[in-house]
Amino acid sequence: RGIVFHRVFQGPANRHRRTAELVRAEYEKEGLEFPEPVVIPEFDEVDAGYLLRSHLPLLVEMDERVRALHEAFQNGVATPEAGDLLQKLFEEVALHWCRETVEAKEMESWKGFQKRVSEGVRAARESVDDKSNIVVFTSGGPISATIASTLDLRPEKALDFLWMTRNCSFSEFLISDGRMALSTFNSYPHLDETFLLTYR
Repeated sequence: RGIVFHRVFQGPANRHRRTAELVRAEYEKEGLEFPEPVVIPEFDEVDAGYLLRSHLPLLVEMDERVRALHEAFQNGVATPEAGDLLQKLFEEVALHWCRETVEAKEMESWKGFQKRVSEGVRAARESVDDKSNIVVFTSGGPISATIASTLDLRPEKALDFLWMTRNCSFSEFLISDGRMALSTFNSYPHLDETFLLTYR
């Protein structure tokens, strides 16, 4: 697409770093400059494993739907449907997380997560002027949190964007006069084979 980046940022996860490395290699093959990536810890994903471990025992005791989904997953854990069952269970637990239904010690809240990501966005924005192109390599959670902040969405709607985000898709934001707008979401014209379109 002929896009040249003035600054490159990435979250701290290995998948963030590896994706940046692959993109950089393609740029260098074309003889294009690709700035050295700068790690911004605020672009890290929420700890999904800890979210489940901290919230699930409490929610199984108090919420009938979570209890039913948990039982369905346990009964189907050795079946081909296990992945789908786990996804449904995780989506329901995440919904309770963003609503702050239960209090789990040491688990980052949705508000805290969104604030953290917003601080990362602010740091990236302040490093360049409005005429610059920057790229951030991160995950679905920070992307959905940024969309929620940009569009002023309630947490439940932000999760809808999280579940729709495809691996290796990109979303574009326009910044002008201090304002930030969502231009495209979940684009993947570079993934031209159906088998490459995955979620998690």
